[in-house]
Amino acid sequence: MRLLTLASLAASTQSRSLPYQHIAKALQIPQEDVEMWVIDVIRAGLVEGKLSQQNQTFLIHRSTYRVFGEKQWREVQSRLDTWRGSLEGVLAVVRQEREQVIRQKERELRSLDYKVNGSGAGSGGGRSGPREIDLMAD
Repeated sequence: MRLLTLASLAASTQSRSLPYQHIAKALQIPQEDVEMWVIDVIRAGLVEGKLSQQNQTFLIHRSTYRVFGEKQWREVQSRLDTWRGSLEGVLAVVRQEREQVIRQKERELRSLDYKVNGSGAGSGGGRSGPREIDLMAD
């Protein structure tokens, strides 16, 4: 909304020159942030102009007066819905990958347990090795 405010401010100025101080006041931002916001509004294509750091002014070459009406709100809603759908898809992929990692770790732990403890439960907890048999009869 600050971009639109800045675009409207640029469109309504008669002198084609906006002091940083006026921009900061209109956007309710620190004066140090004015250049960042002006650059953003230029990148958005709402205004064309150049910054004069020496004079602390924004020189406006072209501006577009923007009205944020019902059509624009519908566009915002549509874009947000698309964004939400994309994020839901990303979340589903992340959850699926997380489950796969958990299953893989469980398989690795079972495999390691099998290697360490032998063939599994019921074998007395260890491998049966060669036995000594006493063949001496009394």
